[in-house]
Amino acid sequence: MLKKLDILPGIKVDKGLVHLAGTTDENVTQGLDGLPERLAEYKSKGACFAKWRAVYNISANTPSMLAIKTNAEVLARYA
Repeated sequence: MLKKLDILPGIKVDKGLVHLAGTTDENVTQGLDGLPERLAEYKSKGACFAKWRAVYNISANTPSMLAIKTNAEVLARYA
């Protein structure tokens, strides 16, 4: 029904944030495990695109290089 209205349905495929070890108050996005199977399921249900998020705390001391590099690696693996 959405496609008939020129609306492309999409879905957020990450599984939320977890604490990034070695940091005080930073996170990394999880959900790469099982992603191909989930994507196939979402596509079969009509999803036309997927999105992934990376969240950074912004302060005088953050984001740390560890958080930037870790989230960049996860984003690259997702891509």
